[in-house]
Amino acid sequence: MIEGAERLQINSNSCANAAAQIVGIEAIRGSPDSVSTMVSAFESRTQFLANALNDLPGIRCLETSGAFYVFPNLSETGLESHEMQDRLLAEADIAVVVGTSFGDEGAGYIRISAAAGLDELKVAVGRIGSFLTNLS
Repeated sequence: MIEGAERLQINSNSCANAAAQIVGIEAIRGSPDSVSTMVSAFESRTQFLANALNDLPGIRCLETSGAFYVFPNLSETGLESHEMQDRLLAEADIAVVVGTSFGDEGAGYIRISAAAGLDELKVAVGRIGSFLTNLS
């Protein structure tokens, strides 16, 4: 079993595949402006998410810095992180990640990605809001 795991590790972590090599070349050749544009977009989206989530019942969310996700606290909703994760997926078609996936300190939190476009994030926050409103 160790031999098989070693072979997998060597090929997946030690050797850059062709697609990664091509993307790397394009990143070097490309304009650095695209990085600034993307950083600005992620800042705008995470700011939107934090502000919009703070308007929802039972959610407290700090703005992030240098990340493409938010980590809202949901302890005032009455739901545990795993239950919130599972129910948002089943009842609101929203995929989030339970906070404890990132360590024990993540209990009472979920992680929401800001990688989607602003329009999609607005829809997601609306669905989360409807879900939370229907909890009462």
